[in-house]
Order: sequence, then structure tokens, then C-alpha cells
Amino acid sequence: MLTIREIRRLESVPKRRDWIANKKHDKNRPDPEIPVFVPTHDLKPHLVEKISISFARKRADAAVL
Repeated sequence: MLTIREIRRLESVPKRRDWIANKKHDKNRPDPEIPVFVPTHDLKPHLVEKISISFARKRADAAVL
């Protein structure tokens, strides 16, 4: 299995007043996948560096005598 995680950075973080309560969050049944607060504007993260994936070539098996 191969897992690739992107490393992203925000140029600016929303101020306290730029967050609102998430209507999808249910405080009686919290779900870790649903945030309690969401930003009023898109966060616009960008990659810190380019992603490069390379696989080692398989060696040819030695001849069996």
C-alpha cells in the first residue's frame, strides 16, 4: 500500500471573527469528520513542494543453473 500526503500551507489564517458555527455539526452526536466551526471564506491552501513519486525498478532474477 502506498499513502501520499500533501503538505499544504496557508498564506493567511482567518481571524476569530471569520469563523462561523457549522450547521452540519450535531453537538448531541459529534462526528470527528464534521468540524464544529467553518471559515466564512475559502482557506486557499497551496502545496509547499511538488510531489514526486518514483518506484525502484525490479531486478531481473539471476539465472538458475
